[in-house]
Amino acid sequence: MLDKGLPYFKKNGKIGIIGGTGRMGQWGLILFKKLGYKNLFFSGNKEKAKETEEKTKAIFIEDNKELAKISDMLIISVQINKVLEIINEVGP
Repeated sequence: MLDKGLPYFKKNGKIGIIGGTGRMGQWGLILFKKLGYKNLFFSGNKEKAKETEEKTKAIFIEDNKELAKISDMLIISVQINKVLEIINEVGP
């Protein structure tokens, strides 16, 4: 996807953030939105999902594996002690 160039990726590429309802995850979603990326997705705390959607205009995906499947670029923004668990969950 990135081989088609940054303008193409900004419009058509899908960026997913696991842990998107946390402070760093929301910061990343807001930053990518301001930089012009169109397709932003996230997973995280269900109770914070609606608030994060309104704040970032990103789309909540409940399942981490599904988020990994649809994303062209996946960012893991979780507590350090959860990183390996998440990578093992979505890695394949």
